[in-house]
Order: sequence, then structure tokens, then C-alpha cells
Amino acid sequence: KALRKMIDSLGGTFLPSTQENLISIGTSCDAVANKCENVAKMIVIQRISFPFDCSEDIKKILSISKKQFDLLETSIERLLTSFSDLLKDHKILDEIRALETEVDVIEDALQEKIFETDLPLAEKSQFSLVIDYVCDISDIIENIADKIQIMLITRKA
Repeated sequence: KALRKMIDSLGGTFLPSTQENLISIGTSCDAVANKCENVAKMIVIQRISFPFDCSEDIKKILSISKKQFDLLETSIERLLTSFSDLLKDHKILDEIRALETEVDVIEDALQEKIFETDLPLAEKSQFSLVIDYVCDISDIIENIADKIQIMLITRKA
């Protein structure tokens, strides 16, 4: 509902290319929410219980993703309220990307850890898939930061 409301509110306010970019950003933000919901449902419905030695890594990934989301929220606010300031100083987008790299490092180590266990292959695959989905959240946030960066570059030219 919120995405549709946002799309409806754009009419006539921005140039068509800006509207298109904002809709893309809004759609991607909606994808973050959907991915969070899907991961939560997967864990609850399948009653997934992670091996203890994985739980701290998963918490760290989620914590980093939360930081990314907070930075993304700030960057979108700046995009809409103080575009020129964001254009001059877009370090916040670099921070989002740096955090995503941290998630990638943890994800790679976690995937190795999962497949080094003595768990049955089906459980390894299940854990691996959940980790992929959890890390997708960080990837989507990074992609949104990239879209904002592209908007800045095209407006700067």
C-alpha cells in the first residue's frame, strides 16, 4: 500500500526521469521489506534452528544490515529534502557499500562453516539458503545506494 501511495503522490511533482528513479528506489525498498518478511516466515514455518556457532554470525549480519538500512533511510531523506547537499557529500552511500562488503565476508565464512559441519546435506542446504536470503537484504540495500548514486551522477552532468 505504501509503495502505491508513494507512486500516486509523484504525479506532476518531479520530472518523468526523476519519477522513474524514485519509483525504482521505492520498489527496491519494498523488496527489502518483502525479503525480511519472507526470511522470517521461512525460519518460523520451517522451524529452523541454527547451530549455536552460527547464531552470532547471523546476528552480526542482521546488525550490519540494520545499520545499512538506517544509512539508506537518511540518504533517501537527503535525496528528497537536500539533494544538493547529498550531491556534494555522498559518503553515506560509500558507507552502505562498505557495510555490504562486511556482510559478504561474514557470509562467505559462514557458508564454509556450514558445509564443514557433520550435519546432513539437506540441513546444510537449508541453512545455506536462509543465509543467502538474510544476506540478500544487504545486497538490495547496496543496490538502492547504487541507484541513488546514479541519480546523483546523472543530475550532476
